[in-house]
Amino acid sequence: MSRKNAIKIKTLIAESSGYHFKSATDDSSYVIASKHGLCHKADDCEPYNNGDPECCKTCDIQLEISSVLLNKKSGSYLTPLKIYSFPNNDIAILQVEEKSTTPLKIGKLEDGKGEFTAFGFKSDSINTSRLLLNNPEVEGDECYYNLESNVVTELIEKSEDLIGMSGSIVINRNNNDIPIAYSIITTNEESNDVLGEQL
Repeated sequence: MSRKNAIKIKTLIAESSGYHFKSATDDSSYVIASKHGLCHKADDCEPYNNGDPECCKTCDIQLEISSVLLNKKSGSYLTPLKIYSFPNNDIAILQVEEKSTTPLKIGKLEDGKGEFTAFGFKSDSINTSRLLLNNPEVEGDECYYNLESNVVTELIEKSEDLIGMSGSIVINRNNNDIPIAYSIITTNEESNDVLGEQL
């Protein structure tokens, strides 16, 4: 994976990140992201705004494709065709018209093992950011990652600096021909942790 697959997602009310990839079974292409990053009702959602970590997993709102803009770093846009959201997960996949040449494999996490990276867009930024992650702590269908990289290099608090990175895909740092994905970042947690929903 490289920065070129990172997608900046904009709705009428928020910004988040996603990843553009090619289907392994046909010529179709998709963007994978967090469900809440595509939601047009997040501002009015009391459980979400009160920090309920489970509300997006169980939410059955029909996401509106018309309120989603998908922007690549190059400045070009992707055209969303259809949105698929998953029950009991804060994950959504958008089928897009523009083709990706990068397929994905899904990997299985082990506690305390592996080095990972995630590329995404911080809010109000047009440049791709990279997070270096390690020391995964698996809890059910979620995983806590330690932020190995220093996210406060510009003296901005972590709680403010990672806004927009939700939806970034967590992949293995090893140089593989096909990136191996493990989870989608969904939450900026306490201290040096981020939380990902396992794929």
